[in-house]
Amino acid sequence: MIIFQIFLTCAPYTILFMKKNLLIFSCIILTCIANTNAQRKCATMEYLAAQKAKNTSIERQMQEVERNTAAYIANQRLGNNFSNASTPIVTIPVVFHIVYKTSTQNISDARCIAQINQLNLDYAKLNSDTNTVPAVFRGVAADTKIQFCLAQRDPSGNTTTGIIRKTTTSTSFSTDDKVKAASTGGDDAWPSASYLNIWVCNLSGGVLGYAQFPGGGSTSTDGVVLLYSSVGSMSSPAPNSGAPYNLGRTATHEVGHWLNLRHIWGDANCGNDLVGDTPTQQDANYSCPTYPQVTCSNGPNGDMFMNYMDYVDDRCMQMFTAGQVTRMNALFSNTGTRKSLLTSLGCQSSVNTNFIFNSSTAATITCGASNSATVSLGTTAATGFTTPIVLTAAGNPAGTSISFSPSSLTPGNSSNVVLNNINTLAPGTYNVTITGTAGAVVKTTTVSYVVNAGANPIITNQPINDSICAGGTASFTVSSSSAGISYQWMVSTNGGTTFNNVPTGGTSSTLNIANVSSTMNNYKYKVNIYTQCGSVFSNVVNLYATSTPTISTDLSTTLTVCENSNRTISVTATGGQLIYQWQVSRDNGVNFTNTGTNSNSLLVSNITLDSTNSYRVIVAGYCPGKDTSRTCKLNVVSSPVISSQTNHDTICSSSPVSLTASGGNSYTWTSTSFSGSKTGSSIVVNPTTTVSITDISYIVVGTNANNCSSSDTIKITVNPLPQVSLSPNVAYATLIPGRNIVLNASVIPSSGFDYIWLKDGNLIPNANTNQYTINGGGNEPFNQYLGNYSFIAINASTGCSDTSMSIIIRDSVVEKLFIFPNPTSSEGNFTVSYYNNSDLNVKQSISIFESHGAKVYQQTNNVVKGYNVFKINASKFSTGSYFVVLRDQNGNQIAVGNLFVAH
Repeated sequence: MIIFQIFLTCAPYTILFMKKNLLIFSCIILTCIANTNAQRKCATMEYLAAQKAKNTSIERQMQEVERNTAAYIANQRLGNNFSNASTPIVTIPVVFHIVYKTSTQNISDARCIAQINQLNLDYAKLNSDTNTVPAVFRGVAADTKIQFCLAQRDPSGNTTTGIIRKTTTSTSFSTDDKVKAASTGGDDAWPSASYLNIWVCNLSGGVLGYAQFPGGGSTSTDGVVLLYSSVGSMSSPAPNSGAPYNLGRTATHEVGHWLNLRHIWGDANCGNDLVGDTPTQQDANYSCPTYPQVTCSNGPNGDMFMNYMDYVDDRCMQMFTAGQVTRMNALFSNTGTRKSLLTSLGCQSSVNTNFIFNSSTAATITCGASNSATVSLGTTAATGFTTPIVLTAAGNPAGTSISFSPSSLTPGNSSNVVLNNINTLAPGTYNVTITGTAGAVVKTTTVSYVVNAGANPIITNQPINDSICAGGTASFTVSSSSAGISYQWMVSTNGGTTFNNVPTGGTSSTLNIANVSSTMNNYKYKVNIYTQCGSVFSNVVNLYATSTPTISTDLSTTLTVCENSNRTISVTATGGQLIYQWQVSRDNGVNFTNTGTNSNSLLVSNITLDSTNSYRVIVAGYCPGKDTSRTCKLNVVSSPVISSQTNHDTICSSSPVSLTASGGNSYTWTSTSFSGSKTGSSIVVNPTTTVSITDISYIVVGTNANNCSSSDTIKITVNPLPQVSLSPNVAYATLIPGRNIVLNASVIPSSGFDYIWLKDGNLIPNANTNQYTINGGGNEPFNQYLGNYSFIAINASTGCSDTSMSIIIRDSVVEKLFIFPNPTSSEGNFTVSYYNNSDLNVKQSISIFESHGAKVYQQTNNVVKGYNVFKINASKFSTGSYFVVLRDQNGNQIAVGNLFVAH
């Protein structure tokens, strides 16, 4: 055995290839696809690797092809037949499946015919460029004796052009074979035993094509896939973007794979292509190398890069070798994989002798109800076609047989296809292939037999839970009244999430589990009772694997507790169906009596200083034996007497209060008036309330040196503080003669308070509402209203109060004559006011003139500093406009205003 280590330059893998006598090729081949769009990309080896990964039998099938090839080559040498001159020509019917989405992809019939012509020239060594092969290689260039024709007869015997066109919604296809099936957007293959299927489509990833090796996959995918722009010939190149791969040589290359040829470099660094007369070369060649291209020490002649199985441009491919031809011809020998093509009628014109199978209705039967089922299969024959149809069947289930009545069918009649021994079949659909042979006409169809589920087995007695001591044998039993049943017990070790078959002893009605261990506790079991026609699961049961009771976490020998407290003491124990019996001793452990408590915990309540009792517990269970805990003696210590005091028990909201506690070593305070807790013997709090009187409790827990604690509670009554606001909300307001200012006070809460108004800090008498009006238009001296105003809300009983902000009322301090209202009121009343800047008491006169100049009013008044307001009645004035003239005591005019009198 020779082992070659080959490094692919396009993937980080090291692949070992084994070659024995240059014949057996048995390894997984990784495909190296060129890295740029300018290089040929054949995905055949990548496709082969994917097929092998899905179906491990492909490797064995291909080895069988290689053994037949080796035997054929050996026979050729023994007969000294190194020439294929006497080999008969094999003509292979070709069907083009053109799968297209765009009009460009829907190539013409002429392109397909040109491609067939190029295949025939290349495979017959009649290609126009054969003379460009270097002289040193011309001696091994050979005619393959293989030709191709466009199919003239389809699988049903009907006339065809050999070109099938299918539209698709797929933008492109890859090497996943979806183009080879109508269900995935492509077109179904014609029988590969009679035709070479060539699918033409838009391939993604820059791939030009790929092929299926003989024995390399399913017959439904056997054939070649080509990029639509590669289909053409030397004389009729494919248009558009196919160059330099548009001269039809991609088909020549891929059909070479379909006829069992490898890439010339063996898909490895200096690899083996299983052909003796091709030089070893390092890797694929691209474009058009210059002869000689020397690699792998193959000088002086170098690589045979002009071979159809290299990766050069179409114009630089010109030959197959005699060794390659021998490998291809081996496929058509008596043991060859593609020998059925020799008898294909695909290249012959259709004749008028034909028949078809009519569609049949599936036979339906209930499982176990009958031994046979019948499908009636009819035929339709062409006029004058009378050749008897011999029926054969394939694919029927094991243990059954097919019989025909009649077995030799006259075209146009029907036969009953009977599936026998159907009572051995489980529910399901069974398809049988029926072949009808009438002379040279062979047709196939499928008939179906549907077996419906029968009745499920009936469980008469369900299994029940079982408890067993560790080391014993557990047993579960199920009963069924049904016949012909089988059993499969299943176990779950994860609480019933998943079940697995019991590995041994789980196929009878009774499941015995020997030497049960405690780790199997709570394992769950069920049994599947089944026949060929149905199945049913039993109930799920538990296995309780128990052990002798054992206390795993024991009592303390001494337990210190505080007086007046409750204390729970407990143990933990292992074992099944445990029973606890707590006992107490009141004489220092000499005698014990039962307490009546039967759980793993005992509550000792209202412990007093003289409760120095001793306790223990006895644990029994399902398994024999008991376990007794240690004796625990109570050590009772005194608790503190905690008292608490406050310096105020009734306060206004948010007032600070001091709280103190005594009687312990440490203190913790809690209350609803603050979050969390506070610590210390003395704390200060600020309890609040907003709408009503509230009682707030403060609880203090004091702890002494024994770590015992008790508590005390203080209750504080909190009265709400009013919340006062004053509007207008300004720092000061200007009082204008003849105008009023209204002060409004808002109090929350709105009841329970007395109202007080202050001016300059002095009580305003009789002002006990939340509204106060400052009158700027009265007869009183104007200045008496100027000053600082504020509002107080106070609860007389609690003293809780709030004072508003202050508002300063001031005059406008502007020399301006004011007439208000103007026009006059309906009674004719109005006021005249003017600001006096003088500090002396002086006189001012008011004169009123009508619009024509006649004086209608005259009055002299004493004035003081500030605004002076005078009321005038104009009820006797006529309706109209008037002038108001103000003069000082010397007769000088001070100001003039307009007045309109309206009645």
